[in-house]
Amino acid sequence: MLRGKIIKELGARCEICGVAGRRIDVASPLALGMRYSKPKLANSDLAGRSMEPSNATIAAEGKTKTVVVLIHGIRTQAWWQKSVAPIIEKKTGATVIPLKYGYFDLVRFWCPFGLCRNPPIERLRKQIEGIREQFKDYRLVVFAHSYGTYALSRILLENPYFTFHRIILCGSIVPEDFDWRRVDNQILSANKRDGIINECGLKDVWPVIARSISWGYGASGTYGFGSFNVRDRFHAITHSAFFEPSFVNKYWVSAVAGEAIEFSPTDRSRETSPARFALFRIPLRWFLTGVVALVVVGVPIAAILAILQSNFLALQQKGPQTISTTGSQSPIVKDSHGDVRIDYNSSAERRK
Repeated sequence: MLRGKIIKELGARCEICGVAGRRIDVASPLALGMRYSKPKLANSDLAGRSMEPSNATIAAEGKTKTVVVLIHGIRTQAWWQKSVAPIIEKKTGATVIPLKYGYFDLVRFWCPFGLCRNPPIERLRKQIEGIREQFKDYRLVVFAHSYGTYALSRILLENPYFTFHRIILCGSIVPEDFDWRRVDNQILSANKRDGIINECGLKDVWPVIARSISWGYGASGTYGFGSFNVRDRFHAITHSAFFEPSFVNKYWVSAVAGEAIEFSPTDRSRETSPARFALFRIPLRWFLTGVVALVVVGVPIAAILAILQSNFLALQQKGPQTISTTGSQSPIVKDSHGDVRIDYNSSAERRK
């Protein structure tokens, strides 16, 4: 009888609330007038899960979306951006923005002075600033390759108000001793170690060469940073193999979506870089500096010496020249060196 009264009373209440006709279990929290709360997950349930929401979850909930920025390297028109962008946009729904700073030649890459390196960095800075202003409420993920990694590291240091949710480096030439703690507060990922991913190519020789031939660069794209706040992930590939569709689908789509970073098969192996890479531990920058100095200084000096020599030969071919003087018994002679003297022998012969 008591159960029947409770059901009858609940039915009357349901009619008042406009939910008549629904079957309510008297043992449910709603029937008993209690608030329902979701069960809390234990810490063990969260282990291995990324605290950053995936792009699919973000899109479903109508919250902040994602913008992906692509930054290229030197001596290229960034062909890879056209192939990578469609894959990421299709798989994640993110807005992909390829950035370019023009063709950057090897001479300016080698030159250690700001006059050579700063223009492309400043151009990138302005473009990233524009993206931040236009997409204020978006997650910002950036991919940088080769010289683009160096430019990005400079931009982070010089613009502490620039923030990113994730940074993915590949073919990096950022010095291995770069202090990522200086930009730690600019990485918004909950898991800081997964906030910066450094994709390393064990067969990528160009970061090693960059470190050897100039100043300010490093081989972090080959050997990694070995830092507590950067995830080095190794692959047995070369400098531009990161842009293969298979690689993008396997590693970068999930990175954009905010998922946890997985180890690569190379990470689990004992594979290392070729032994010949050790040859570039020699600082070739000093040899190249000597060659450049020889060209810059030696060529003008050689040109001046050549001009002087040609003038000297011309004078030798002409021989001594006699300069006649009015009323003088002793002619004035100019020799092959251009010196003027009096020819007394010629004067004596005339007197005879």
